[in-house]
Amino acid sequence: MGVRMRVVLVAVVLALSGCGSGEGQDVIACSAPVSGGTAAQRALVDGVLCASGTVGLRVRIVPAPAGLPKGTSELLIDAKAPALPVMPTGRRAAEATGVRESMWWFAAVVAGAVRDKSEQQHLPRVVLYELRYDTPGKPSELQTQGRIALPGWGDPEGQGTASPATLGHGAPPLDALEKAVHKLGVETGSEVRIGGGRPLGMAPAIIIRARHPYQLLAGPIKRFLEAAKFSENRYDGVLVEVDDQHDTPVWIAQTASRIGETGCVTLAGTSRPVAPSRPTPGERACAFAGVGFG
Repeated sequence: MGVRMRVVLVAVVLALSGCGSGEGQDVIACSAPVSGGTAAQRALVDGVLCASGTVGLRVRIVPAPAGLPKGTSELLIDAKAPALPVMPTGRRAAEATGVRESMWWFAAVVAGAVRDKSEQQHLPRVVLYELRYDTPGKPSELQTQGRIALPGWGDPEGQGTASPATLGHGAPPLDALEKAVHKLGVETGSEVRIGGGRPLGMAPAIIIRARHPYQLLAGPIKRFLEAAKFSENRYDGVLVEVDDQHDTPVWIAQTASRIGETGCVTLAGTSRPVAPSRPTPGERACAFAGVGFG
């Protein structure tokens, strides 16, 4: 089992043990690495990280750069990630890319939850987040710099996306979603795990280990996406990943609804050759998800 799958399995344990959920489940001890800001800001970010169901993220809260409204904040997020191998194809490349894609999703979901929860608690507004990959023995690698200020917050260079009106409405609870995707797993001959967390609202992560991943992506994946309300912006975010029988990630689609971020990728070295005029199974699956192929 590769490093990426170990990260995901930890997320599953955190989510299903109720870390940070406050809904009557047993809550495990959690203290995330958070620095900067005020004590109240650090406590909020710590709680969001713990409840998100991930490990490997460090967050520093700093004042927003010059030119942005005075008193606003930025999140500097460092994610532990393996180095990409020299060869961009093969299982090692796919596993390393899979970790990075998962960390991108968690960071986007966390940033949206911190922004909105800070506003609810009348703490300094969070207008930016920056994601950097922290690879052993190498300088930090900037991945994303996201402007997430809401309209009316005075960001002169652009606004983020306000939370959609559908957020939190009509989303199946975790146990119902788990039953639905496990039923689909049986019907498609796949093994399914579900994790994620509740950084503010629910953010499920669905990992599908498929016997024939390209057949799944060419059609049946649509049923999993529909079960998770993937394109309906009802959860804080959704991650759907398809792995092959060796636990190598083949395809990942993500949405972070609070800040309007989406992504879809077929991972390096795992695409089956097709006629140039025809979409690959991964591209078809991205179209089902309503996300542009990356």
